[in-house]
Amino acid sequence: MATPDSSTALDGVQPDPDMWFEDGNVIVIAQQTAFRFHRGALSRHSEAFRGLFSVPQPTSSGSVQTMDGCPVIHVTDTAYDFRHLLRAVYDGASVFSGVEPMEFGALASIVRMGHKYQVDAILDEALRRLNTVYTSDFATWDENEGGSTALITVRVADGIEAVNLFLLVGRKDMLVAAFYMCGLLDVDHLIDGIPRADGTLERLSTYDLQRCLTAQMALVKHDARILAELLHTDAPADCTCPSKDFRRTLLDARHADVVSALHDILDPLPIHSTYGVETIDDLEAEGLCDTCGEALRAHHTALRRDLWGRLPAFFRLLE
Repeated sequence: MATPDSSTALDGVQPDPDMWFEDGNVIVIAQQTAFRFHRGALSRHSEAFRGLFSVPQPTSSGSVQTMDGCPVIHVTDTAYDFRHLLRAVYDGASVFSGVEPMEFGALASIVRMGHKYQVDAILDEALRRLNTVYTSDFATWDENEGGSTALITVRVADGIEAVNLFLLVGRKDMLVAAFYMCGLLDVDHLIDGIPRADGTLERLSTYDLQRCLTAQMALVKHDARILAELLHTDAPADCTCPSKDFRRTLLDARHADVVSALHDILDPLPIHSTYGVETIDDLEAEGLCDTCGEALRAHHTALRRDLWGRLPAFFRLLE
């Protein structure tokens, strides 16, 4: 790669240090960054690009703008997004097959650009990776609790961008986890928005903010329900506690502790919370048998799984 001759560069436009091929035959300018590449490389992947390249973009004087002898096309995308598009097209194998997980911001860029320019191959692969975190399957979600996986690194702050991204591409099945993860954000961030990787501010629409806040209130109520029901189960048939009275006394005492602490422990993330698991661990440390502990864990998982199935209704995704 080489940089363009400064005498032919446009005012204020800087070449991208990575995506500037000296033998390229078209230049795309995103924001104030110029990308020089081979139009055939993108045309073979995208009908949208074939159409874009076939229509000259005249200047106000009527002439076609050129730079270093190449036609210039201006796009409204951010330089960050366009760079990731080119990297995915040119270096697809190495971009997607690296041993390190990909950052959410990079995958989000590829999804936006793959959707806009109809580059289905990279769009599908980026969504596949995102789907390992933003999933409608409880068991898949529970394995990582909405956190990073071997394929993707996510932040709590990515929730808002994820909601907007999956609405854009029509992936309602991925919206459940994205909305739920927005519950980790405080109200100020939900209202004001969060900058994405390129600095663009991502905000929820008024409607999406409304359904997110409404769902949070419903989830707090269901957190109380889970905590209330967690310790009210019959002993398993193979219980080895010293006696039924010992087991019941132990669970009742712990239930009283939970009720007295409700104002401190209730939150809008009852599926994500580890409070129930910690409570069961404490009970086992106090003498509850392993069999009862496993039965309580299974009960806790069943309560969380049931609530997971209610999330689409809470977030009005069934409308």
